[in-house]
Amino acid sequence: MTKSVDQTVMKEMNRSLALDLVRFHGPLSRTQIAQESGLNKATITALINELLAEGYVKEVGRGHSYAGRRPVLLAFEAGAGYVLGIDIGVSHIHFALTDLSARTMVDGQVAMPDNSQVSTVLDVCVQAIDECVRKVHDADLKLRGVGVAVPGLVDYQTGTVLNAPNLGWRDIPLRSLLEDRLRLPVFVDNEANVGALAEKLFGQAKTLSDFIYISAGMGIGTGIVMNGQLLRGVSGIAGEYGHTVIDLQGPKCRCGNRGCLEVYASVRALLERYEKATGRAVDFHTFRAAFLAGDEAARECVQGVASYLAIGILHMLHALNPSAIILGNELGMISDWLIPPIVQFLQARSLTATHAAIDVRASALGYDSGIIGAAALAIDQHFKGAVHTRAPLR
Repeated sequence: MTKSVDQTVMKEMNRSLALDLVRFHGPLSRTQIAQESGLNKATITALINELLAEGYVKEVGRGHSYAGRRPVLLAFEAGAGYVLGIDIGVSHIHFALTDLSARTMVDGQVAMPDNSQVSTVLDVCVQAIDECVRKVHDADLKLRGVGVAVPGLVDYQTGTVLNAPNLGWRDIPLRSLLEDRLRLPVFVDNEANVGALAEKLFGQAKTLSDFIYISAGMGIGTGIVMNGQLLRGVSGIAGEYGHTVIDLQGPKCRCGNRGCLEVYASVRALLERYEKATGRAVDFHTFRAAFLAGDEAARECVQGVASYLAIGILHMLHALNPSAIILGNELGMISDWLIPPIVQFLQARSLTATHAAIDVRASALGYDSGIIGAAALAIDQHFKGAVHTRAPLR
């Protein structure tokens, strides 16, 4: 019995390896896949035949050959299925229907309900998803799963939101609640983790094995990738640098502590600084427009937030020594002005600066990193076979 299970697991691993080669490096011939994977040609032929039959791989012509028949090239078929991504933010809920390469087919955004009660948010999510599906006009849509990004502590294994201070949620079994409503496999993770996944698969970090993605929105979260894998920690909640205390006597944070980094270096902190300086309460997009127009108060607020964000990044560099820091979410939209003073601060104070260049870069995905990451989460889990570990839901 053990031998049978081992053979099944090995086959799935080999299948994933072959498919990933085609997904990320194709078009490739069967011979190239065998060479890159280290698997024999017979195994590759059998696996590719399965993938062709299931529609995940397609033949796209012939490659070059110095002698003999030109090899048939294989490419990934991103339209073999679709996933739904939901990015639950503090002020908005962003949703998208994408193909299996996270290419958006339909997307939209709705305001977060005033009370942010779970039942109300679930209603909004289901209505938004129904709207996405209707717009595609495809009777055989082949929905593979749903990925959900949440700004808070998430038990990734169970899909439970343990604590989302900015939403006022505690111990919410979000995955099971959504699966009951959608009848689809659902995967839930912290929004910074899915942002890091999106950067790794589709953005700035395709060639990086060690990096930190900072989701700098109304709060601050970090997705940490080490040796090509998300670092989750013993409880699955690693990366809460936004709640690193930098001032014991500082203002109270929504998490209950005082002086957390996000009190000083988040979008909320930026807007509160601006309101205090000008008497005007604005949203981030209005602030950004004022900043780009040369508003002096806005410029001073950005400089202040940059100095605190630099302190947080200094802690990250000293603790984890990543090859790069990637700044995303809303503050990533003004990264051209944030990054230079941050790098200057780090070069003067970081112990790692004498050994390697300080690489702080803007997200390639911008404000969409959360929704692309949510879709990427569903895609990643689908291809890892996680959808087959539980009874099918539809």
